[in-house]
Amino acid sequence: MIDEIIDNALREDIGDGDHSTLASIPAPAKSKAKLLVKEDGILAGVALALEIFHQFDPSLKVEVLLKDGQEVR
Repeated sequence: MIDEIIDNALREDIGDGDHSTLASIPAPAKSKAKLLVKEDGILAGVALALEIFHQFDPSLKVEVLLKDGQEVR
């Protein structure tokens, strides 16, 4: 069921793509991202994010440094 929800959300959000991005960034381009924690708290959503990334592109490589339920500062 979660796969279907993710698939529907991706289809709705992506549509035919962001035209500015499609026009200015070559299709084979690669990049990196780093998510930073700005507030103290308990991390949640890592497992779901990994499912979304995998469904969007199974070849994406993700390095998880913190797990769901861990305190962050």
